[in-house]
Amino acid sequence: MISLAPWKYRNLLIENNIIDLPEFYKVDLLSGHTYFEAVCSLKKELRPSWVSISEIYGNRDGAGASKFKNIATYKAISEALERWAFYTSADDSNQKEFRFDENPSTTGMAAFPSFTPKIAREKAILEGSERWALHEFWRGNLPIVNHSTLIKDLLHFEIITPIKNVKISLISYKMNDHFLYSFAAEYSLEKSFEHALIELGRNQRVLSKLNSIKMNFFDFKDISDKRIVFFSSQVGKELFNSKIMNAPRSVLKNPKLICDKEIRGDWSQYTRVWRYLFEGSYPDSETDHTFFMF
Repeated sequence: MISLAPWKYRNLLIENNIIDLPEFYKVDLLSGHTYFEAVCSLKKELRPSWVSISEIYGNRDGAGASKFKNIATYKAISEALERWAFYTSADDSNQKEFRFDENPSTTGMAAFPSFTPKIAREKAILEGSERWALHEFWRGNLPIVNHSTLIKDLLHFEIITPIKNVKISLISYKMNDHFLYSFAAEYSLEKSFEHALIELGRNQRVLSKLNSIKMNFFDFKDISDKRIVFFSSQVGKELFNSKIMNAPRSVLKNPKLICDKEIRGDWSQYTRVWRYLFEGSYPDSETDHTFFMF
């Protein structure tokens, strides 16, 4: 995997007209490892007025985590540039070409700075597979396998799909009186679990305030925030558990690929952006806080 980030992103690590300078946090994983998390935002001129702002995660367009601070930074910049591609393409005449009219989100999108779009596409396949699997799991169409872990209060579920060579990990973790979740797709179960632990560590950091104050899902405007808070509750956890318990024994739905294309634009001078999208990778209702998608 040859990354051109040190060269392509060099002018984005100083004052520029595209992104604000990254901020950094340390993320302690349940595995005992410590990662760096970098977050950054696009300049206001590049963010449309319709973009929803999370009160929990904040006004960030890109985030990345790694054992190495520079790699975390490059990942955060890549994700911010991916968002730039989404904001622009979802708003212009190309929205139908990339199926943003059907799925107006970054589902199935990935960015990677390289000579060819091969790696960006590989990452987009993982992202698109993860989102499709989560939606179809919640709809009751995909089996679940429960894998044991050595971490107290941590449950690791594998969502079984017919997608070749892709593994999906779904994690549930009890933190005091609340429940946290994370998910990830990789080309091996070991890596998907590790990736999900990183995402969980990030959620632990930003959701730690749930332990000190009482928050209800109706206190938030953003639908993703509503869902995160709802599923952190005992009622939400019981609904999640019922989906796990009632998962089918065999695959009841096969994925239908509807987009597999590079998205080119002003961001292409920095990175390659790809979208790999399956049909149905969007919540049945964008106002239903009981749909497991955030």
